Amino acid sequence: MIKAVTFDLWHTLLTESSENYSEKLNDYRMTRVHDVLKNSGHNISYEDVKMAYEESGMELKELWKSEMDVSIPDQLKILTSHLNRYSKNIDEKFLKSLEKPYVEAVLRFEPSLIEGAKETIESLKTNCLIGLISNTGRTPGKILRKILEKYGLAKHFDVLTFSGEVGIRKPHRKIFEDTLVNIGIKPQESVHIGDDFNADIIGAKNAGMKAILYNKYNDCDALNSYGDSHIKPDAVIDELTDVINLVKRM
Repeated sequence: MIKAVTFDLWHTLLTESSENYSEKLNDYRMTRVHDVLKNSGHNISYEDVKMAYEESGMELKELWKSEMDVSIPDQLKILTSHLNRYSKNIDEKFLKSLEKPYVEAVLRFEPSLIEGAKETIESLKTNCLIGLISNTGRTPGKILRKILEKYGLAKHFDVLTFSGEVGIRKPHRKIFEDTLVNIGIKPQESVHIGDDFNADIIGAKNAGMKAILYNKYNDCDALNSYGDSHIKPDAVIDELTDVINLVKRM
C-alpha cells in the first residue's frame, strides 16, 4: 500500500509559460546583473556579462553531472570568478547585491501550472503524505516555494526537498532516501512521479521506491526508448490525473 507520493517539479507540476522561456529568463537575469554592476561603477558590457554567465553555467553543469549541488552564494562566487575575467575587482562584497537579480528572474516570467496538478495533489493528499524532490538550477528553493504558494500547492506538501539546499541532485539515491526519512515512510511504501527517466525513474528505483514516468513533455516513446536499461518505470502516463487511480492500485 502506498503511503507517500513524491513529485518532481519541472515538467511534472510546472512548465514553461511561453515560447523561448529559458532564453527570456536568462536574458532578464543577465540584464539585471549587468545593471547592478554598471550602477556600481564597473565598466563591463552586456556581452561580457553574457560570456561570464555562460562560462559559469558550464562550470555548474560539470558539477551537476557529479550529482552534487551548491547554494546560491556559491553559485554567485563562481559567476564572480568568471566576471573578473572581463572586469576586475568584482569581489565578494557584490555577492549580496547580485543575488536578487540572479534568483528572482522566474518571478518576472512565472511558469505555468500543469493541467491536473492541483486536482491530483489534492486527491492524493486525502490518503497519502505528499513530498517534492526537485533539482534546482539558478532558481533556489525559496523562490520556487513562492511559486507553489501562488498556485495554492505549497500547503499540501509534507516535505519539500530542493537540491540546492541539500547539496545533492537527482538521480543520487540519497536525495530520495533523505526525503523519505523526513516524511517518515519506507521506500517500498512510496512512489515518485517525474518526467526525467534518469533523474526521476532511475533515482527513485535505486532508492527502493516505485516510480511513474510522466511522459507528456518527452519527445519519445517512453516504453521503448531506454535500450538495455534493467530499470523500468512501474507505469507511464500522459495525463497527470492518471496518478490518482494508479496509486490506489499499487
